[in-house]
Amino acid sequence: MSVVLQGLQPLIGEPFIREDGNEATWELSGKLALKEDAFYEPMVTDHPILNMRYSVLCARLAHNLALIDKEADYEEQKAEELTQQLADALALAEILAFIYGYYLYVPREVKRLLDEQEAFRDLLKMRGYVFPEASKKPTLDEKQAVSFTESLKTHHRELNWPRLFSVRLRRIFVVLQPYFQDLKRYGEVFGMVDQFIAPVLNHLAYLFFIPRLAVNTFLLFKHLIPGWWLSAEEKKLSWLTRLQAQLQRRWFEMLNDTAWMIGGLLNCYVLIGALAPVGMYVSISLFFFDVILAGVKAFIELGRLNTLRNEYKDALNGEGLDPDARKEIEDYQVYLEQRFISERRQLLLSVVSTSALFLAMCFAIPALAGTPALPLVGAVLVLIITLATYLVGEWLKSIKPSYDLKGIKEDGTALFAKSPHNFFHHPRNTQDSDESAELSDVIPRPIHISKSSPNFSLQTGTSSEIPGYL
Repeated sequence: MSVVLQGLQPLIGEPFIREDGNEATWELSGKLALKEDAFYEPMVTDHPILNMRYSVLCARLAHNLALIDKEADYEEQKAEELTQQLADALALAEILAFIYGYYLYVPREVKRLLDEQEAFRDLLKMRGYVFPEASKKPTLDEKQAVSFTESLKTHHRELNWPRLFSVRLRRIFVVLQPYFQDLKRYGEVFGMVDQFIAPVLNHLAYLFFIPRLAVNTFLLFKHLIPGWWLSAEEKKLSWLTRLQAQLQRRWFEMLNDTAWMIGGLLNCYVLIGALAPVGMYVSISLFFFDVILAGVKAFIELGRLNTLRNEYKDALNGEGLDPDARKEIEDYQVYLEQRFISERRQLLLSVVSTSALFLAMCFAIPALAGTPALPLVGAVLVLIITLATYLVGEWLKSIKPSYDLKGIKEDGTALFAKSPHNFFHHPRNTQDSDESAELSDVIPRPIHISKSSPNFSLQTGTSSEIPGYL
């Protein structure tokens, strides 16, 4: 296992055993199959950190494969380095697949990880790796891979922008009415159209959030209440661990949807007529709540990334680090920093846009209604900020560091085909290999890198140091 994942070595040992010079038997699958639930429980609450580490590792692997494959001369040393990166990626993919498959039950993630494992194994087989069949591994059929929850959330994201633009464009036409009092035709046409549009948008203000909130609430209680619907592995987790793991995945959406659904219900059924001005204050308060929520999310997400950044900074400051290990850590840090910058931009956009929307909405305070220009300025600013947020968000998505599994397979196959040590077929019998996987009598708990340690010294710990949102 490379120095990049050295923190996991006391838990799982070496994932493979090198034999006969070029052959290597992969043992991690068998070890993971024999681990007890106590081994996985702390990892369940730490899975956002593991997932982040894995995605950075894959982005680095994809870039290095594409870069080296373009070089004219084949160098076995570089191929060995990439082989080690593939082994690291496969090790993390197998651990995450167990967590998502047996303890969190996220079919979409399991499907993705199984596909990536298959690609990594195919490439490692070309380098002489042998993969015995494990006694237990996550499985998933195609029907399970298409999750209703994920489909619902995808539609929610896709429909949210048209909804926002519709509501905010209508508001401009509403505040323009005092300026067109002399144009009787404008008032008649707008009034006729608005009598159909206004009720739809008013009801949509709370109905839009109910499906996602209902699904998240249902899934939260589904994973908290033990029953036949839980896997045997998940039932053995403590109630607090299951709660923390689910809130990591759902807290932001649940708080956001709850607040806006309640606000929509109040403005639609309670704060009407003479109480309509109070409804405007409620709406402005919801925009301020968005600012707080975006700030908390940014703090948690960047806190996770800073945990990883500090881990590798401490490793570089350690004594006795050989040049190859130092170079490998520095290489990983480059991609980790790219991920940090990308996430920081995305989170900063959320904080800035919600803050700007809140300030623009303040122009609509009923106390300022005596100046018609202010509500109009506020409505126009809200629409402009919404459009700018959408455009910048799409641009940030387009430049976000990522990896393409197809590219990894193609570049890796082309590169390793040049190696004098590649094996497309291996005659070795891989049956009954689980006997070779020796586990310690005492199952160690997942660790955190000690920031006081100069050389990756490891400490047994709990997940309380890790912020919790995915």
